[in-house]
Amino acid sequence: MKKRLITYIIPVLLIASSNVCSQVQLMETVWLQTERELFLAGEEIYFRAELLENDTYKPSVLSNSLRLELIDSQGKNIKRFNLALEESEVTGKIEIPQNLSTGWYFLCAYTNWMRNFDEKYFTSRAIRIINPDDVNVQPAAERNKLELEITPYADPVSGRQMCSVHATDTYGTGIEAHGFILSGPRDTVLCFKTDPTGWASSYYNAAHPDRYQAFAENFPKENIRFIIQDKKISQGDAEISLTEKYGYLNVNIRNSKDDAEYKVLVHRFYSWSWFDRGKPDNGQLTFRIPLKDFPGGISQVAVLDEANNEIFRSLWSDYSELPASIRIEAGGSNFKIGSEQSFDFISPVISGRDASNRFKLIVHADVPGSDIYSYLPGLPGWPALSGIPAGDEAFRAWLNSNTYAPGTAAAFFRDDPEFPSAPSFNTKGDRGITYYPDTRTGSIRGWIRDKQGMPLPLKNVAMTILNDNLFSAARTDEQGFFALTFPGLHGSKDYFLNYYNEYDPSWKLEQEETFTGLSNLPEKGRASFTAEEGEFLKNQGLLLQLKDIYYATDSAEIVMVDDSRLLTHAFYGKPDYSIDVDEYIKLPNLREVFLEVVPFVAVRQRDGRSVLLSTGNNLLAGDFPALVLLDGIPLYEYDDLLNLPPDRIVRIEGINDFYVHGNVVLSGIVNIISRNSDFAGLKIPRSAVISNVQLPVKPDADDFTGNLTIKGYPQIDNIVIWDKFNPSSGNSVTIKMNDYPGRHAVSVYGFDTEGRWYRGVNHFNVN
Repeated sequence: MKKRLITYIIPVLLIASSNVCSQVQLMETVWLQTERELFLAGEEIYFRAELLENDTYKPSVLSNSLRLELIDSQGKNIKRFNLALEESEVTGKIEIPQNLSTGWYFLCAYTNWMRNFDEKYFTSRAIRIINPDDVNVQPAAERNKLELEITPYADPVSGRQMCSVHATDTYGTGIEAHGFILSGPRDTVLCFKTDPTGWASSYYNAAHPDRYQAFAENFPKENIRFIIQDKKISQGDAEISLTEKYGYLNVNIRNSKDDAEYKVLVHRFYSWSWFDRGKPDNGQLTFRIPLKDFPGGISQVAVLDEANNEIFRSLWSDYSELPASIRIEAGGSNFKIGSEQSFDFISPVISGRDASNRFKLIVHADVPGSDIYSYLPGLPGWPALSGIPAGDEAFRAWLNSNTYAPGTAAAFFRDDPEFPSAPSFNTKGDRGITYYPDTRTGSIRGWIRDKQGMPLPLKNVAMTILNDNLFSAARTDEQGFFALTFPGLHGSKDYFLNYYNEYDPSWKLEQEETFTGLSNLPEKGRASFTAEEGEFLKNQGLLLQLKDIYYATDSAEIVMVDDSRLLTHAFYGKPDYSIDVDEYIKLPNLREVFLEVVPFVAVRQRDGRSVLLSTGNNLLAGDFPALVLLDGIPLYEYDDLLNLPPDRIVRIEGINDFYVHGNVVLSGIVNIISRNSDFAGLKIPRSAVISNVQLPVKPDADDFTGNLTIKGYPQIDNIVIWDKFNPSSGNSVTIKMNDYPGRHAVSVYGFDTEGRWYRGVNHFNVN
């Protein structure tokens, strides 16, 4: 049995099924962080977002901008931002409208590249917003319905038959529950006690499911429903199991035919780390995978037959709650408002030199019932969707209830059936890759198609950003796609888009929408709160009143850094020639000016219309189009322009040689400047598009605190500090408490360079 060990990192997109990492998946994921999920209307939502590689959780450099949307439970957009990323990260705060109704809302983050794939892998955080003026605001009702999902599995360490239990309410939210399932008067199938995420593990004495009866404390028997989910995949009589022993994970195949051949692959979404193949001897075959060959995070062990059909799948992880904990020590648990307190950090050895860039420190007011410490944001090898329970037992239950989508492992063998290679791309819809990554931040993209919807390749378009002297031109590719980029430009911009050397009225110019939104939102039921949360909301209401008094002019919305690259001259720089029209004898129209005065430009008739040609010194100039601009705006039809009286024009300038712009080669440039910068009184060309684009905003914050720090004013934000931090043992930090009294928490969290998750928390009171 010949073993080949190698690791590939290759982009792939996956296919979905229920209760798996489903539909298609890509190599980017967004880690979206907020300090809580309960807000009053009128408050601010502080957020951090980091763009990561899905398989490694290293910062992704594929995209340089991020879409962020606040959406209601019906999918209606409340607020949306296109944000520029700085070192794959962005921070900021969003003001919740004061008139927003009570309900569940979703803060959704995604990149343009992610829009090619299923929206369920956009990162979204469900948040409750309470408006005290709503007459229908009520405390939370008791949960009296329980749904249980049972997934049997064999424990690889003990070999014992176990099961995962997931307890949820009617809306699929994990809840604490304590109970058991019987198959007879004295036959206990399993017992469970789930944590706040709803997950637990239990022994499993299998019997016929038709005889099962479920019982749970505080839930009427008739309100309990359960399903048994069997994720086992079998092929013929072969039995496949996993056992962990002496630093190896063994893949055991029993009762198999000796002429069968099996492959074992340890993989993630678009990368794999271990591969082997072999045939049974006397119906038995064991593959021994060194545990050290598993990367940190989550991987899947897949067994495939000779035809590369997946016959076994199981997730595996090195995650453990306790080894990943960081201890935070302080000189007490009760501190005075405005006092300075020191916190010391005692942590395991954290891999990598850039820990300070991968860990965050937050000190904030504690929110009753918050699940911020109950879930992991994700782990390398799984999207950062914040649905993985953090507790060790709950995590193992979750791990054994999930797999990658069917076909994920088989995709590695589509090009070479004998050895894993790059998996194939799968995208939603039938157009393939539709949305391209924002590698240079600001861009406008679209397609040119004919009236049948077929793409038109090699067509030229040009665009001017109005009032900024910025210009971009592009030629469509084989799919009719074009991209116009404006690196360094931020914010809302008006633009003028037009063809400039060829046009047919039957052509259709489609522009890419900046945002997608969410259409398949989870049902969350009525937004309510507990009595303890009600007290917290009362305090928040008081803080809002104080902020209105002390900080009435404070801007809570995202503030843009005004560093856009504004040009004081045309994009082509110093022209080769410049003609001041007033210095010449008055001619009847602009056509005569070009014929008599302007060098290197010829007026010709083509297909019944006038055209302007650049006639520079290059003999090949006729093979390439010239770019004609009026006040910096591209034109295609010239007859009305050439009939203008010359006194409307102040200057004509241009380039009389080849000019290369992006993927476009121009034979020359002619720019006509009107006297009043008013397009010389011409009508807007019928082929043109005038619109507005939201280019990425660059928030005015690298790291931020929640403090409102005007001297002499109270500092009353929920967040005391939220910064990058290196939590290595021996490090300490001194933090000044703000003027917000009550229970607080100091927390440090993050991933090391191996993708391992660390977190520590210490609670204290401020009086």
